[in-house]
Amino acid sequence: MCAGAANERTKDSSPCAKLQFREKLKPVLIRNLMNRPVQPTLSIADLSIAHSVFEARYDMAFLIFDRTGTVCSECAERYPDLRLSQASSAVTSFFVDNFSFSVEQTMSRVVLGDARHDPKEFGRRTKPFFDIVLRQLEISVITRIGLRQVYFQTFADSDGAADFIRSLKLDTEPADKHFGISSPAREMVLRWESSPNGAMLHLMAIPGPAVTQVADVRLVEKGFGETYKSVLVFDVDYYTTTSVPRSQFDSEEWIANSSHIIKKGLRSFLDQCQAQ
Repeated sequence: MCAGAANERTKDSSPCAKLQFREKLKPVLIRNLMNRPVQPTLSIADLSIAHSVFEARYDMAFLIFDRTGTVCSECAERYPDLRLSQASSAVTSFFVDNFSFSVEQTMSRVVLGDARHDPKEFGRRTKPFFDIVLRQLEISVITRIGLRQVYFQTFADSDGAADFIRSLKLDTEPADKHFGISSPAREMVLRWESSPNGAMLHLMAIPGPAVTQVADVRLVEKGFGETYKSVLVFDVDYYTTTSVPRSQFDSEEWIANSSHIIKKGLRSFLDQCQAQ
């Protein structure tokens, strides 16, 4: 009996027996793989840019009460297609193509809502505006410089964007583990700060509780509800945490460098949070 048992064990461990065993397992393995949910993976190359916002803040610029007209006049010379939207001592704003420019008592800002625009072109078109404003208002110190860029990816199904957020490998547990909420997480905000810079990442799924109007890429990306059903939004704000002398500020150079840093940061975030 022992010899027979030994013979059986020898037969079971033969190459032929192993091959038969693997053939029997194939249908089981295939079923398991097909039933396993496949999470979408993204790279920085999959994302498209939707919005850019560049802002310079400063202490109260009292000269704005006297020089708003001069600022508008110089800007009209530099931007011939300028369309004035509002003019007052508190806020002056105008449009040029898809660009929105505004001058306020404590900040100046340029917004571009144009899907898949070139950040370098955004910087080039923005530079004359800040040169004019900061010179006319005699700003010597900029208290905060910030570049905000919104990247997005569309999904064919309505839960695709939210499912991606839920699949990310973050240190924190999903919200439903703590609050008894069964629906997938659709939004998260992360912030990193040191000196002299900081960054905030607002990650959200549309449709969903996206509270930031500038991040609604449905305004610039056609096809929502037809070719795609949900949008994943990466809203990044990269900014200074210390003051910058006017003499060291070049908006075109700052936008170019910050755009590179934002893309590099998003690439690192996606790689780490999707690592197997």
